[in-house]
Amino acid sequence: MGRMTAKKDFRTLVCFWGFILFSLILPASSQAIVAGMPVPPGQQDIYYDKIASPVLTDDPLEAKPVGFGSAAQGGNTLSVRFSLPAFDGPVDIYVAFTLSTAPAYINILSSDGQTFKTFLIDDVVQQFAMGTLPSGVEKWKSNQIGPLDDTSFGDIPLSDIESGIYYVYFLVTPAGRVDRYYLWETYFLNPLLSDFQTCSGKPSNPIGIQDRRLLIATSPDGINFSRTNTVLADNSSVPDAIVLPSGRMLVYYVTSCKITSSQNSDLNEIVAAVSDNNGNSWAYKNVTFNGVPSGSTPPVDPNVVLKPDGSLRLFATIDPDVMGTQKARTYSFISTDGGFTYNMEGERFSVSGMDVLDPENFRFSDTNWKIYAGTRHATSTDGNTFTDQGTICVATDDLGRCFIVADITDFSSAAPLYRMYVHGIIGTSEGIRSLTSTDTNTWTLEAGNRLTIDTSAGKEYMYVNFPTVGRLNNGTYIMIYETRIP
Repeated sequence: MGRMTAKKDFRTLVCFWGFILFSLILPASSQAIVAGMPVPPGQQDIYYDKIASPVLTDDPLEAKPVGFGSAAQGGNTLSVRFSLPAFDGPVDIYVAFTLSTAPAYINILSSDGQTFKTFLIDDVVQQFAMGTLPSGVEKWKSNQIGPLDDTSFGDIPLSDIESGIYYVYFLVTPAGRVDRYYLWETYFLNPLLSDFQTCSGKPSNPIGIQDRRLLIATSPDGINFSRTNTVLADNSSVPDAIVLPSGRMLVYYVTSCKITSSQNSDLNEIVAAVSDNNGNSWAYKNVTFNGVPSGSTPPVDPNVVLKPDGSLRLFATIDPDVMGTQKARTYSFISTDGGFTYNMEGERFSVSGMDVLDPENFRFSDTNWKIYAGTRHATSTDGNTFTDQGTICVATDDLGRCFIVADITDFSSAAPLYRMYVHGIIGTSEGIRSLTSTDTNTWTLEAGNRLTIDTSAGKEYMYVNFPTVGRLNNGTYIMIYETRIP
């Protein structure tokens, strides 16, 4: 998740909102009661799309009290203006915002107009539905009548504040009660900025993963996929995706090339592609790994799991001594900053005398973790100590070889259902199929193929493999898969 720059921390951001959105209102004692917007007679939720300038009217359904300047039109500067007409009687005003990167919390403006108190959003919603608010929630303004128009804070570069979607709520109630209200909701997006650009195409004499490509397909059901022919990254391999509760999608992968001030093609590192809009656009971010053993390879083959506490756990392959006698094995790292900085936890899975590569780890529950590495299988009751279960063959391909497990996605609704995506030979080239399970132990091969090679668009060559699948917030399933660059 996007981090604040050194210029301002999150508390500073909260203070900014207090000043930007909700300052300079005229004291009620200086205003005469005049006809204007009616005091709320019932309950009215009013949502409107982000706008540059407010719309001022006495009709609450037409009023749009918050504008964001050029930030609402794809610009780089936030210029907030807040405007409302007078009311025909006294009202109380509450102000809050949520941030997409912290969806469990709501920040409610205090009566000082400068600081926010943070509450669990579920607690606020539950009590608000009963006509009350949690203890500690303050009115921003009490018994207000007159109009306001605020542009006092000026212009703020979006680079100075945390990235994400800011949802702004403005609640007006009759003075002394919250069972009747107008609740306006709007938002603006502070997009995540890329740390680098991806490389395009392949060198004339590619080595390693320099001729690999990651492409995108989508599906309404996780079974029938259609190609978008969108290249996520070239010179890249082994993607693994996760969709966070906020809707942000992270796709970790290994790249051999990225462009910063100049092109660097001598890489073999894990990076992340990030989307906050259901895969319509992507930011490319560096990923830092702390505590990697001295003398080892950098971590590769990423596989990420969301833990119940909101942290992200990434499993990766490391060879502890590169050219020595030790074999590659699986280590885990933990991130508490949204998936951009990971700290070493320790070794998780190794097999004497053989390399363990490309771990697909899945947390079915706190006491049921499984790692599939090629055709090797390990289990754990705590996610820390994994026991080797030997080889596993969930199904065989058209050459009679075991499919390689690439990804598992939870499709559970009323009953448990998991879908495993695998790759192996289908016809004459590698393709992608799927299996399902309700008990996490027995897997049944589904009819049909999820994807097979299609060279007609000039995007794929030789094979498709290493799929990873996630469910976007709009209900669409998205697959990132690997191929060769033609």
